[in-house]
Amino acid sequence: GACLYDLKRFFVYDSGSFKKNHAGHYCEFCKEIRLIPEGKQACMQSDMKEAVKLASLYKKPFFHICHVRLCELVVPIMKSDDLLGLVFLGQCRIKNETTFEKVYARIRELGGERSKFFALYKTLPVVDKSLLIAMSKFVDLSFKKLIDIHGEMALIAGLEKNRKDFVQKAIA
Repeated sequence: GACLYDLKRFFVYDSGSFKKNHAGHYCEFCKEIRLIPEGKQACMQSDMKEAVKLASLYKKPFFHICHVRLCELVVPIMKSDDLLGLVFLGQCRIKNETTFEKVYARIRELGGERSKFFALYKTLPVVDKSLLIAMSKFVDLSFKKLIDIHGEMALIAGLEKNRKDFVQKAIA
């Protein structure tokens, strides 16, 4: 799945736009992790602090291993050098890399039940890194275009406002 963290409230949230998301990933695995007493705090630390800091440094898509050792590809949404937000592509299991034992070692530290999380782990998609990279290019280009369109709309609105003032002065 994908989730958007809009750090600057750049995007408009209404019935015809993006769904506001500050709660994290929506897969069942992540929902259950956040129900563990220390799980939600660990998710917020991983996503909102670590990933945001890395995105500010890298300014381009990068692989991120979350606190339970699952992989996601993070796409920073940049406007010039300003980090507007992040798109997380994941959580997923990386083909030939992710193992339940590595993931469960962390879940056990949080107090999670093995059989419950093994079943949830099996529902996570197994993805090749090359697919995530291709998806990140699409997401990156899409958000760059949205930001360009937003800038063009702001420019047009500014020109329209100034045109009215100019016309009023010319008539007077």
